[in-house]
Amino acid sequence: MLSTAATVEGMGLEARSAQLTAICLQCVRIAPTAMRVHRQPYRPQARAGRWADGQTAEEVGHRDDDCRPGHASRIAQRRKKRGDPMEKIRRNYPDIAPAGPTYNRAIRSGQWLFISGCTARGTPAQGKPLMEQLRVTLDRVTRIVAAEGGKPGDIVEITTYVTSIAEWRAHVDEQQALFTEYFRGEFPTNTLVEIRALAEPDLDVEIEAIALLD
Repeated sequence: MLSTAATVEGMGLEARSAQLTAICLQCVRIAPTAMRVHRQPYRPQARAGRWADGQTAEEVGHRDDDCRPGHASRIAQRRKKRGDPMEKIRRNYPDIAPAGPTYNRAIRSGQWLFISGCTARGTPAQGKPLMEQLRVTLDRVTRIVAAEGGKPGDIVEITTYVTSIAEWRAHVDEQQALFTEYFRGEFPTNTLVEIRALAEPDLDVEIEAIALLD
């Protein structure tokens, strides 16, 4: 239940704390931190401006008018303003790497960016030698990260799918030079996987990636 401000302020300390907890339970569905934020304000360390975990009231987002009528909607508005870190935003980049009709090129959640597999499909490099396809593929992945305000060094993990590891190894110097050119020493983790075929018979390499943006 939600209480009026007068009712809350007229209670004793124990009853008031219990009332605040009850109010916060109403908010926990839209503000998961509400239980921590509002069960503690009347403890001695909270009255001194610190919380049990050492954070300040400002750091945990507590305000003097919390736990009053409309408090739940205010928390929801503040979260919407700063962006829910767990919100999933689906992205497509038709000018960089067009996606198909049943998937998205990337999904962003907070600082995380998950990029679906990119190839040289639809470019002049499709059907060309492996290293030409690799250059276009790396270019697409890094441009997608740049479109989200990141840089190649923000890519923390990639999975590289090739149709022939033997051919990949035959061009080890070239592929290492390409990775160095794009990542400039800030290399991600990389898992190399050989598969029978990619989406089209003249594609030989595909890279999916995960980036952690600043």
